[in-house]
Amino acid sequence: SQPANATAAPASLRPLPENFDWKQTPVEPEISATLAQIFARGQAQGLNPQHFSVIGDCQAIPFVFMGPLGRGELQPPEAEKHLWQALNYFEGSYTRESITVRGGFTAASILNPTQADPQACKPGETPLTCEYRLHSPAYVLIALETWLNPETVARYETYLRQILDYVIAKGSIPILLTKADSSELKNGTHVINPAIAKIAYEYQVPLVNFWRAAQQLENYGIDSSREGFHLSQEGYNLKNMLALRALYAVWQSASAAENAGQTAASPQSTPAPTATPLPPAQILAQPQCQNGGCVFFGLASSKDGDIQPQGVFAYEYDNQKLTQILPAGFNLQDVSPDGENLLVNQQNLLYRVNLPIAASELISETLLWHGENSAYWGENGEIRMLEQESPFPQAIRLLPSRQGQEVYFESGECPSPDTCTGTGIYRQTETATRLENTLQPVFSPTGSWYAFLNPQTALTRRGEHFL
Repeated sequence: SQPANATAAPASLRPLPENFDWKQTPVEPEISATLAQIFARGQAQGLNPQHFSVIGDCQAIPFVFMGPLGRGELQPPEAEKHLWQALNYFEGSYTRESITVRGGFTAASILNPTQADPQACKPGETPLTCEYRLHSPAYVLIALETWLNPETVARYETYLRQILDYVIAKGSIPILLTKADSSELKNGTHVINPAIAKIAYEYQVPLVNFWRAAQQLENYGIDSSREGFHLSQEGYNLKNMLALRALYAVWQSASAAENAGQTAASPQSTPAPTATPLPPAQILAQPQCQNGGCVFFGLASSKDGDIQPQGVFAYEYDNQKLTQILPAGFNLQDVSPDGENLLVNQQNLLYRVNLPIAASELISETLLWHGENSAYWGENGEIRMLEQESPFPQAIRLLPSRQGQEVYFESGECPSPDTCTGTGIYRQTETATRLENTLQPVFSPTGSWYAFLNPQTALTRRGEHFL
């Protein structure tokens, strides 16, 4: 799996010396000239210079990594008072829980859409791309220490390179950290740390050799009372201080280059494309639904959280045939009770499609569509729709009820297209009335009945629905 918009590796990586010894790489990172170029690219793409993110496993959660600095549980020594500048500048990131941090995360997990937080991420987003959408970090600390099978460590290296390619392409400065434990040993030989150090050298990005620094600690910074993977308190303190020093050094270098005008010119961000309306009469085929009837539905694809309608289809019961009625770009809103007319939309354009005569009519150019139902046929065939000037407060979708003049809708917030959080179901007559303890209502064809999920009862009696 590879996130969308990630570029291939740089054309020319720095060749690795034959005598390269990862154990002898410096504890604190070397600052290369490439960092200024990366930073400039990120600023041109709108990354927040005061944000950093963390990519890692249970050793990188804010409870133990960076969080102690943000909570004041760990502070720079008197001799390093300058580090307070970084503590204040990046204040909001230390205790934040990055989408790219979770116990058990591996390098592969970061690139896997099934591992993304479903409450925070859009369908199809990976943890990595979701983190960028939510936080836009200019700096990224990478501390991926888990890989269960040393025999397949080549995969770890492959995925780590993909992560690094994406981070650099987005314009964030990555800071890699080696690990202090020996859980990845293969026949007594380290396998993950060499890969981390090698990649950092080739890409010329900062590396914190935490392993080398931890060799001076009791039990090498590992908690002797546990399984040999988790750090001791002394180990965590050292890791946090090294990360803070590295963040400060990289930040100061990038800022100095920017202020001195030494950064290379970066490509300007490309404006978001403006959708071109599809021809309203572009009907591909007419399904034969007279005898056995049809099931109508729309398809959509999700790539990295970007949901795109893939057309409107009909499945014909009588001859078991699948017919595509409208091409990609169109989405199905509703089917008339007689099955002869469709309400479809292409973004904010709403059309009525007459199947028997293969004709269509533009109904509205101001449909408010967040990826769910925004139009339907009412009780007497009138069209009800959710438009940009909506009479329904904070409505994000309509619930087809076909019951008199009552309109049911869900209110909520949509911080971005296809990413909505509902806050309640309402019945609109002259005023809007909230339906208490009602989730996912489904109406009968006449609108006189509806079934719904009771969230309070569902906590103790799972799977039951109530009328």
